[in-house]
Amino acid sequence: MKFSYPGKDDLRQLTRHLNLADELVSAHCEGDLLSGGKSDLDLLQRTIDIRTPRALAGEASQALSIALGRILVNNLDVCDWSIVEGELQRTVAVRHQGTLRWVSPHGALVSHFNRCTSPGLHALYDDLAGQLMGSAAANRSFA
Repeated sequence: MKFSYPGKDDLRQLTRHLNLADELVSAHCEGDLLSGGKSDLDLLQRTIDIRTPRALAGEASQALSIALGRILVNNLDVCDWSIVEGELQRTVAVRHQGTLRWVSPHGALVSHFNRCTSPGLHALYDDLAGQLMGSAAANRSFA
């Protein structure tokens, strides 16, 4: 597994996904826009609750997951965007700088969608933050 900083194309893709997430939230949350803060969790949750699972596939789920990742990056001082390259896949992740701890916001959000009863994005954020910060309380793994 190899970690690298996002390149220019990666940063453009992140920006494109954040713009799409803003469009989705604005359309479903009375014109509200994402700020990158923890208050975005409520807006993202409302957007998810309104949309059908099929409507959350593909670009929409990728965009919402990047918005979730931005909340982690903005609120955890020691975390930043990273590109994780494995043998078969290359993905955007949030990584605890200087460590091997990382999470895939997209993988976590897809797992969240697939659970019959999910605790909500605040709990998912807490789990991901715990994994990044090394919390013993957050031992679940999200691919």
